[in-house]
Amino acid sequence: MKSGSVFFFRPTRGIVGNKDSERPHMTEGEEEKKDVSIHILPTAANLLGICFLVFSLISVLKLRDQTLLDELVASAIAAFLFAGLASYASLRVKTAHGCYRKAADIFFIGGLCLLTLATLAIVLKIIA
Repeated sequence: MKSGSVFFFRPTRGIVGNKDSERPHMTEGEEEKKDVSIHILPTAANLLGICFLVFSLISVLKLRDQTLLDELVASAIAAFLFAGLASYASLRVKTAHGCYRKAADIFFIGGLCLLTLATLAIVLKIIA
């Protein structure tokens, strides 16, 4: 091999660890949909921890009695909890209809919106 040339390794089908060999019963589209649930589960758990941090911040800043921030954050906590549970269920269930995956997506996006609203309200309350 000459110096300066580039060597490319292209794995072939049937290699251990290849997605095709691990789950031959799933189509490529179904595999991508499962991959979303794989990412939602740990992310929802991390955001659940952030919600508890924001909830504690509301208590420290004594904003609990003045605003509805604690209700917003509590709703976000519930949404991320249900997103994590639905994501886990979608990974464990073998059916292809994807109701758990859709529920995980809806709860996850809802939790993100609620957490965003709560943090924006906290920032505006601190600045004002």
